[in-house]
Amino acid sequence: MLKARFDLLSPFRLGLIPLTALLLVSCSSAPAFAPVGNPPVQLQRQSAPQSATRTTIGTAKDIFAKAEELALRWSPQAEPVSLEGRFISANGLNDTPIDASWTISFVSPNRPGKAFRVFSRSEHLQMGSQEINAGTLSGLEPLAVRAWTYDSSAVLKKARSYSEFVAYPVSPLELQMLDQRLVWKIPQMAPMPPLMIDAMQGQQVQLRR
Repeated sequence: MLKARFDLLSPFRLGLIPLTALLLVSCSSAPAFAPVGNPPVQLQRQSAPQSATRTTIGTAKDIFAKAEELALRWSPQAEPVSLEGRFISANGLNDTPIDASWTISFVSPNRPGKAFRVFSRSEHLQMGSQEINAGTLSGLEPLAVRAWTYDSSAVLKKARSYSEFVAYPVSPLELQMLDQRLVWKIPQMAPMPPLMIDAMQGQQVQLRR
């Protein structure tokens, strides 16, 4: 009786050995699939897109104060003759996807034929400067900056009350002399002429035809 029972169990015992070995081989050779669900925290940090922090370069007056310091080192008699901003947003700063810039040029009676240009771009932390030929500038009349009240942020806010045709970001945004007045020149969408605003009073200036 015992011998018969042993004989009945033997085939099952013998069959379990190759079956167990087959399962072990299958498990060891199977590819390691990633679990369904959220990836580990470390993987999330590596794969997450990096959001670049953009540098805001400031308003025209902010940049001018720093540029003037550099220009006075170039020449104690340095005077500004041009100021231009490019891709300046509606608040007078740089919060657009495009890199903004300010460029300010100075001349001096002690440096005849020469000019000093200072430029600031939002993609660089440091301001740049270089000496250039004064003949490359569009005008050499000194800007009456002592009468400068309306900064770029204030004048663009004022511009919105005067016109619906100013395209933002503004490029170029220029501070210049017009009939012995310091004015902001703001481009408008074609075919509209540039919008001119007095940099001291904030009033719109009509262009002479």
